[in-house]
Amino acid sequence: MSKNTRFTGLFLLTAIILMLAGNTFAGSANLIVNGNFEDPENPTKGWNLDWHHDDGIEPPNLPNVAILKKDGLKRNVLQVKQWKGEPKVLSPVAKFEFGKRYLIECDVRTDSKTTVRLYPAGLKWKPGIRPYDNPHIGDMRLIYKGTVVTVGTGWKRIKAIFPHHPYDKLSPLAKKHLRPVRFVGLYSVTIVGGAIYFDNCVIKETK
Repeated sequence: MSKNTRFTGLFLLTAIILMLAGNTFAGSANLIVNGNFEDPENPTKGWNLDWHHDDGIEPPNLPNVAILKKDGLKRNVLQVKQWKGEPKVLSPVAKFEFGKRYLIECDVRTDSKTTVRLYPAGLKWKPGIRPYDNPHIGDMRLIYKGTVVTVGTGWKRIKAIFPHHPYDKLSPLAKKHLRPVRFVGLYSVTIVGGAIYFDNCVIKETK
């Protein structure tokens, strides 16, 4: 093997190691599945859309949920219409580890004259629930609200970090409330108006 060949091989190996290390440091791996509604068997797999639980308080979302095959240049878009009460949406959730921060990104838009509250949410298991994979919203409890994200009628790539501030900037009370969190996701509630739309959602670890 020539010196040039050895040098080239060493250079490529170093580049690959640095690239992998950079990706790991940046937390580039997506922690949720089906954020783009492309699952061939169940386009809404992992999404928490049915908030009509045993207590009967929440009106059922499902009659007002649709996957639009096309929305402008986009395809397979989640549409949730406002009709009774305040329809809620929770994205697929990622497991949360205290001490780490998570970047949530998603393409979102609303109809005109629609008011929504959209923010990262921290959740834990309800009492008595034995942990399992891909939890249903009926078995979780929202306990920590992140910073509200602004959306409008045009498609926007929203970005939010959970928790919003680095841990060394959090108050002792905030840390206390954050410790029981087991999952993080993107939460939406439509207060007034038409519909909200989602596409291409991801959750990653970040700094």
